[in-house]
Amino acid sequence: MRLPRLLAPVLRALQCLDAVLLLGISTHLLRQSWGAAGATLLPSGRLLYAALLSGVSATLSLAWMLCGGSGGGGSVPGVHHVADLLCAAAWFTAFGLLVDWYGDVLGCSKGWAWDGGRWEGVCGEWDAGMAFAVVAALLWFASFLLGVLGARPRAPSGGVEAAVSTAPTG
Repeated sequence: MRLPRLLAPVLRALQCLDAVLLLGISTHLLRQSWGAAGATLLPSGRLLYAALLSGVSATLSLAWMLCGGSGGGGSVPGVHHVADLLCAAAWFTAFGLLVDWYGDVLGCSKGWAWDGGRWEGVCGEWDAGMAFAVVAALLWFASFLLGVLGARPRAPSGGVEAAVSTAPTG
């Protein structure tokens, strides 16, 4: 199956791009929360979690993209599948943390009512952060599914087939 080999680097590149964009958004919001006297509404812990997760995700996706880490190429089988699933879970957690703060404390609007909410200022930046967090979670989960569905058992070289074909017949 060639499709997993073609899609894996594309997914890794999108994961890296998404993580870098969310790293910029979350550090911008962190700078606002620590730099301004009136910006104490922004939750530093949630944003710090998103920023650290962005850095780890960008590093992992870039390393696996450059090293051919789609489960082959000398890597330990299954490690990437588990890591992809853990990263997806971490991104879904980050998304949940950002959504939880959005409506209750910031008072922008309801989490998914994007048609009538405020788009300028912190609300718009928070919307972008939530969107990139859920996209990151979906990309990592798609990478997990691609790895699991694309993984196929390989026939051993010199195994039973080789022994049967070289067995004496007489």
